Amino acid sequence: MKEQKHLNIVMERYHDFCEYYMYKTMPEHTFYIVDNGITPKGRIFPDNAIITPWDQIPWDIIDCGYAVHSERVRSVWDHNKPCVFHIDQVPQQWDDTKSLAQFLKDTPTCYFSDEEAKLWGVGTPIVRPHPIDTNIFNGYNPTKEMAITVATRAISGWGPELKGFNILKEAYFQVPIQVIAKDDENFPNAKAIYSEEEMVKTLQDHQLYFNCAWKLDRSPLEAMGVGLPVVAIKTGFNVYKEHFNEKNNNIIYAYDIAEMISKTKELLADKKRCLEIGKNAQETIKKFWNPELSREGWNKAFNLAIK
Repeated sequence: MKEQKHLNIVMERYHDFCEYYMYKTMPEHTFYIVDNGITPKGRIFPDNAIITPWDQIPWDIIDCGYAVHSERVRSVWDHNKPCVFHIDQVPQQWDDTKSLAQFLKDTPTCYFSDEEAKLWGVGTPIVRPHPIDTNIFNGYNPTKEMAITVATRAISGWGPELKGFNILKEAYFQVPIQVIAKDDENFPNAKAIYSEEEMVKTLQDHQLYFNCAWKLDRSPLEAMGVGLPVVAIKTGFNVYKEHFNEKNNNIIYAYDIAEMISKTKELLADKKRCLEIGKNAQETIKKFWNPELSREGWNKAFNLAIK
């Protein structure tokens, strides 16, 4: 582990699980998380993450900010502190990338993939992976001949097409799929999972991951860490194409919903192939989604901001 001096960082809340792994990956820093009134569930923030009302942020010791909205960046700048910006998706038709680029200028901007960094073209890009700890996410041993999907983003302001709701709705009654989602009446077996331990155990028990979303986000990557093969659909929003492709035999892609359903059925009937693809995917996660790589990327952004 590379040495890194301690920093005090004011942090904008954006996603409990993603934040949890960020704080856990960088125990050398203290994060003052702006209180948004929502209590984290399941994956409780570690001791170096302190939820703090905005008017109680200790600005005299803050070294840097981390924000997902331009308004929060500006408020950090108003306190004469540098800030790192965070982008975790591809730009949509309503995103004004030109204005954002003019606003951020050379602000260090963290992306999860090269594709997203290229499409946005804002800030000083720093690509670092989701931290996937395969000492925790492992143990593939399916007892259920079923697919699984985490659909917490299936229905949201992003719209059903991007989040894959239409794909999941069409596939749900054609292939056995366990849906992990809170209060989703569209899928009778949907259930919420908050704890890391329960999520790992549930992934271990299922044969493959059905990725109905528009890209590979944290959930299918965690599934790959466990050793599940992933079936995904080809879209204009695919990321990590260098790492996950047919040549590497570590993912199954389909070009439409019918083919995705068909390939899922084929894979459910072939446990040996599931093991082979899942093992290849797991090795890719170990190599390129190692938490130390994530730590190095985040620290690079922070150090660049405060230089």
